[in-house]
Amino acid sequence: MAALRIYRPPLPASVELNGGKPSNISCDGASRKVLALAGPWRTKGDWWSETAWAREEWDVLLKALRPKYQSGSDDEEEETTLYRIYRDLRLRRWFVEGVYD
Repeated sequence: MAALRIYRPPLPASVELNGGKPSNISCDGASRKVLALAGPWRTKGDWWSETAWAREEWDVLLKALRPKYQSGSDDEEEETTLYRIYRDLRLRRWFVEGVYD
């Protein structure tokens, strides 16, 4: 079973869309093509208060934004990682929320 490790605070990101779906993500100085995805899941809460929130979440498979090791050879396959990203619908901004183990 996979666990989601949440980044606190979430990492700001830039996301390119193709057909309304994330196709490329730039975050933390790295730019990665989306290899596979699932979503969106739309959630909202606290609609009755001043701290209301609404977001659209996606799980995306990318080459690792922060590889666990540095490859010394160009022949080695790059590490891929599953991330949770979301678009804050009120702020109209994207974030990387966390990484799955």
